[in-house]
Amino acid sequence: MSGLEKIIARLQEECLAQCDEIRLSAAEKAAGILARAEADGNETVKKYEADAKKKTEQILSRARSAAAMESRTDLLREKTALTDGVLAEAKRTVKEAPAQEYFSMLSALIEKNVQPGPGVLFFGRDDLARLPQDFASGLPAGVTLSDIPADIPDGFLLKYGDVEINCALDALFNSARDELKRRAAETLFA
Repeated sequence: MSGLEKIIARLQEECLAQCDEIRLSAAEKAAGILARAEADGNETVKKYEADAKKKTEQILSRARSAAAMESRTDLLREKTALTDGVLAEAKRTVKEAPAQEYFSMLSALIEKNVQPGPGVLFFGRDDLARLPQDFASGLPAGVTLSDIPADIPDGFLLKYGDVEINCALDALFNSARDELKRRAAETLFA
């Protein structure tokens, strides 16, 4: 082999050795890049899984809260319906009580609401028709019974000049509604 051929052969060897080094270095760099990409990918997957789990827990928590609220609302609605039913039944029972018992209760209400000075007592048409014969004789001093019916279904109106005390059953039950509902609820749901 001539000198030139030796130089070319040596250059080729050096070139092949350098190519091998470059290939090895590139393979190492590629492996490092792939390892970092895989690690980053795994980290991203973990992050998305954690975020998804957190969002799922939040959604479930809101759903549980909404279900609990709806349950409490339904329970309150049922309790309200029951107490309203009890109040309606109590009002019906008072209204349909035997005349003696009914007017005895109204007499107590008249006594409770009587004011100083002359007053006029008005009953609704139905109550005026079933009024006991001796009722007027038991009225407090200064109160007279009117034979003109008031525009109320039951109970009475007590007038002192321009002042009118409304003791119709609807008015009495409405004014005491909150207290009656509280008592009914305590009895029903204690």
